[in-house]
Amino acid sequence: MTDMPRPTESRAPRFDPTINLGHVITMGSVLATMIAGYATLNARMGVVEAQITTMTTLMERSIRADEQLQTMRTTVDKLEDRLERVEQK
Repeated sequence: MTDMPRPTESRAPRFDPTINLGHVITMGSVLATMIAGYATLNARMGVVEAQITTMTTLMERSIRADEQLQTMRTTVDKLEDRLERVEQK
């Protein structure tokens, strides 16, 4: 009748230890994708780290500018008080 073997009674999974070209190509493409993904992630993380450094520097400058502005406001307030006292005399 047919040359196909008859199915066995058990339906247990069967392990086939052969390695063919399809397996090699699949594994190679998976590895290449992983390497490319890591390289892309590494480059993006470098950009993010540089942005964080820049933002930290800008925040420090902003804090210093705010402190200087507060000092200048205090000085101007003192000068206004002196001027008012001089005008009252």
